[in-house]
Formats: sequence, C-alpha cells, structure tokens
Amino acid sequence: NAHASKAEKMNKPPFFLILLFFIFHLTFSTRLLKADTITSFRGIYMAHTLKDEKILVTGFNGFMGPKVFYEARKRGFTNLRITDTGKPKVLPEGVEFVQADVTDKASLEKAVEGCYAIVHVADLFSFIKPWKELYEVNVLGTRNICEAAIKAGVKRYYPPPFCF
Repeated sequence: NAHASKAEKMNKPPFFLILLFFIFHLTFSTRLLKADTITSFRGIYMAHTLKDEKILVTGFNGFMGPKVFYEARKRGFTNLRITDTGKPKVLPEGVEFVQADVTDKASLEKAVEGCYAIVHVADLFSFIKPWKELYEVNVLGTRNICEAAIKAGVKRYYPPPFCF
C-alpha cells in the first residue's frame, strides 16, 4: 500500500526474513533423533541413551511439533512429554501432555520439570502478525524456556536447527 505509514511498515517483518527463518527451520531440523546416544564430551559411550530419558517437545499443535514427535516415536523414543497452548484434538496414546505457553514462565516451569532434554519447536510464523507479537513468542518465548530449563536442571536443549 503506497499510503501505509512508516509505523505500519515497521510493524511487519520483512518478507525475506520470514522466508529465511522458514527455510532455516525446515532445512536443519533433522539432528537430535539421529544422535540418540548420550556421550561424554570426549565421545565415550555412557550406560544409557536418550531413549531412556524424558524429553519435552514444545509446540505440538504447530507445524514442526507433530513431525518431531512422530519421528521420535518411530525411532524408539517412548518417554515423551508434549506441550502447547491448547490440548491437541487427538492426544497420542501413552504420552504426557502439559498445557504451557512460551510467553508464560510459570507454565513453562511445570512443563520442563523432570525432563532430561527439550526439543523446542514452538514458534509463531506469520506474514500478517505484528512484529512485536512475533518477537514476544519467538525471541522472548525461547528465552523463557531456556531460563525454565536452567532452573529445572535440564541437561540438553535442542533449538529448531538441531531438532532431528
């Protein structure tokens, strides 16, 4: 719109940034589940694998959450907890669901409690949402889940680029 004010234009993220984020999100989302053995920093095999640990998958109702969850299930991960702002229409059998919002620190503390690792794929992807809302969910929400993880003693954190 030629008559849009400078403030209105600044309220929306540039198209190329959204596209870059989306491509980055999809391209590099295949690392966690391939590295399913917990190793020391020198690469020595330890007595158990990630498959034995409770792993939290955030953003289950979104685009990436179910893909990560079902891929984890396919590869033998059974001790999974899922979280999102609303309960899924179909809750997978034998999975623990905790309702949480990345913008609410108290709900995140409950969600990460007792987890060994977090696969964080909750995000807000939109061409029409205000920049402020995208920032609150994607940037501040990620900070909130990291802070909750540190507070709860979570050992591993996998952001979107390293999810599979």
